[in-house]
Amino acid sequence: MLPRHVINHGISDETIRDAVDANRRFEEAPPEVKEALKSGDVYQPVRFGTVLDSRGGHGSGCGTFVRDFLKLYSFPLEDWIEFWPSYPPDYRSKMGKYSKETRNLSISLLKPMLESLHITDPSPLLHKVTSEGMHMMAVNHYHTGLQQQLLSNSAAQIGIPPHTDHTLITVLLQTSPGLHVLDPTDGNWKDAAAPSEIIQGGAQNTLQVLVGDQLEVLSNGRYRGAVHRVSQCSPDNCSRISVASLLSFGMDEVVEPAAEMDGDELLKPFYKGRSLRDLLDHLASGEKLPFIETLRIMG
Repeated sequence: MLPRHVINHGISDETIRDAVDANRRFEEAPPEVKEALKSGDVYQPVRFGTVLDSRGGHGSGCGTFVRDFLKLYSFPLEDWIEFWPSYPPDYRSKMGKYSKETRNLSISLLKPMLESLHITDPSPLLHKVTSEGMHMMAVNHYHTGLQQQLLSNSAAQIGIPPHTDHTLITVLLQTSPGLHVLDPTDGNWKDAAAPSEIIQGGAQNTLQVLVGDQLEVLSNGRYRGAVHRVSQCSPDNCSRISVASLLSFGMDEVVEPAAEMDGDELLKPFYKGRSLRDLLDHLASGEKLPFIETLRIMG
């Protein structure tokens, strides 16, 4: 599915500006601050790194990409915020506020999406998400300082290869255009920047909403995960930040097609049930096949 643009979402311009500002200044943190957060362990709840990414699948075949990333577990916020970056000094307060508000927005958007599936009673599913679900912030920074990584791998480019998020939904803030989404109707890549008429209307802080793997599985394919990439950052002129708010079921909650939709029993599930921890195991294994491809039942 192509992303949807959300305006009038209730998150103030100041809160959005503060989140971007905090992450721009984090990039200027002393080396020891970043070094303390560096980890290649996908199970770590808070970690920073520069990654060369060459995921397979999704018809990519387009080489290797490099970016800086920062992953932050964020729910319950009080359990994780003390492990977040301590530089700049207001990072935790600014990103903490943005995290809370985007989580609330995500839940408000998810409710009608579940209702649209006409599940007999979607309230238990929504309760699991709101009380036990995972929420994570993922910050990607595409910038000219990655030049050294490009020199060490001549095939690399600044960006991120085609992929889907293993979420229910992702709410994305991007500081400049760069996100492209694969249109399933014609197989072409489309620019996911906000439509010009929205920008001209004064809504500069438009957010994008992308469907993730968990909602695809839960809906038995009625919603499809958005295949997206970033691949047009020039090493000579690139300073782009994206902040993704990732809403999912709990770490060990097995997500499978809902038992009933449209009042009828689900006779043929098209996906296997798996959890978020299964995804981490998949990533840790080094397997290049997209996780969603391992869940689809063929035939």
